[in-house]
Amino acid sequence: MSLVIIDKNNTVNEINHTPFDNLDKVSDLEVSHPAKQFIDNRKIPPHWQEKIYYVNNVYEWAKKYMPEVLEKCKDADVETKWHKMKFERSYNRTTQIRYWYDELINVANLKKHEKAESLQSIVIPLCDKDNNCVGAVCRNIMPEETHLRFMRVNWVDGAAYMFGLEDIDMNKTIYVMEGHMDKMFVPNSLSVGAIHWGLVWQRIIDVPFEKVVIVLDNEPGDFYNQRMYGNALLAGYKVFMWPEHLHHKDVNELAMDGYSSEQIKDIIDNNIFQGEEHIERLTL
Repeated sequence: MSLVIIDKNNTVNEINHTPFDNLDKVSDLEVSHPAKQFIDNRKIPPHWQEKIYYVNNVYEWAKKYMPEVLEKCKDADVETKWHKMKFERSYNRTTQIRYWYDELINVANLKKHEKAESLQSIVIPLCDKDNNCVGAVCRNIMPEETHLRFMRVNWVDGAAYMFGLEDIDMNKTIYVMEGHMDKMFVPNSLSVGAIHWGLVWQRIIDVPFEKVVIVLDNEPGDFYNQRMYGNALLAGYKVFMWPEHLHHKDVNELAMDGYSSEQIKDIIDNNIFQGEEHIERLTL
């Protein structure tokens, strides 16, 4: 894995070291370590614990690689703008507004992180198809102290919020998960976080619809979740719809409840739907 940084002149620079070189792998932490306990409690498989990292203060770590973004934190009105955009987002769906909204969230989150004395986080590397590092997703293990769960760190402009892309076999069925930890329980899967599905797919991956199964969280009462399901069905994707007897929030909760990766994959494969006629199944 190498680090790729694109400068203002669109020059691609590849660096032999990565931002993760000085971080501890979760697999190397003591069993009593809070981050190790956090991951073990979520039943994350051992081989995945070798691919994710721990950082004691994610803000101090991130600002080494995002100096321009952190400069914006000096803007005293950034959080006001963030909340204003959060409101306006429901009226303007353009790509430009979406990116501005995401950027403001990122900056506002970093500003809040700066106020915290210590921000212990799990760091999940984000790589492109060629295994070049383009960023990371940081999962705070103590969100009750900061009221934040995730922070995205990007070193490449426009890089997708995508995890597992470098491991995908394009010749097999590809499961597109919402949660980054959900991806760790389903073979040949990747995760996209909460970013707009169609936008991610068109920019990053070009595969036939019949090879794709979209797996969202189990949130039947959430408008945004149900709308994404509807958009996926209208676009022609196969989608997994949660059986009514399962009340787990996501795939990770299934694993925490004792379901094996094989059982989880069987549940998904046996509840796949395709075509706009299935939109009536949604709770809109």
